[in-house]
Amino acid sequence: MIKMSEKYIFFDLDNTLHSFSAVYKQATAEAFREINSKYPALSHNAIASAYKKIQQAAETHAFVERKTSRQYRSERFSTLLQHFGIKDPALVKHAVSVYGATIEKNMKPNRGVHEMLGRLREKNVLCLVSEGPSDAQRKALKILGLEPFFSHIFISSEAGKVKQDGGLFRHALKQLGCLPNQVIHVGDSIRDILGASKAGIKVIWVNPKRARLQKNSPAPSAQVRTVQAIEKIIARKTSRPVLQRIPKKKVQKKPKIRPLIRKPK
Repeated sequence: MIKMSEKYIFFDLDNTLHSFSAVYKQATAEAFREINSKYPALSHNAIASAYKKIQQAAETHAFVERKTSRQYRSERFSTLLQHFGIKDPALVKHAVSVYGATIEKNMKPNRGVHEMLGRLREKNVLCLVSEGPSDAQRKALKILGLEPFFSHIFISSEAGKVKQDGGLFRHALKQLGCLPNQVIHVGDSIRDILGASKAGIKVIWVNPKRARLQKNSPAPSAQVRTVQAIEKIIARKTSRPVLQRIPKKKVQKKPKIRPLIRKPK
């Protein structure tokens, strides 16, 4: 349930305010193409499959080691080549440059995000709560033109804390000097839902693909298909629940067979 005692709105960045997944797909494809051009025996599918596992393992730490984006990317591409028994520092450096340039070239905010943040900022304090290397996150904010909308910015690599266990959210609350019931968090991932819930913060889940929650996962206070739709929810000055759940398939019940009662002749 969302009550309008909230003063602060926390926003995730990647895949909430801009489509990072689409840009990431373009950037990795370009980098893989460079690797394949030098080592034709490595197929795109083989490279992509190996890189996906490396990336997933890296995300477990959620960028709290305070390294730069170039360091993280160099480690990933170096590990990728080592997976195939290749040691080629020059290619790693080139792949990192191609990847980074493609990210920056194709990054753009989601439609209507600037206007939405501008309206919300008039009556609320907007804060960014995001995971990633500090330099990459802050550069993305500038490229996307989002930096001026946020009064406070909290990034995992700067705080040394992650979302999933609630640590990054608690850190933000402490720095702001506010209570969990004064905050709504808007994010797209399960990490957003788990972490914010553990910190006692209500969550609006941006769920464009109508994904299903994991078993035993806390339920968000509301869910929307697009981030722009949160305005309608926040504007409702009501304490009635606004949880929008995806309807389950109805199972047709078999009709009960009643015994035939014969009338006496």
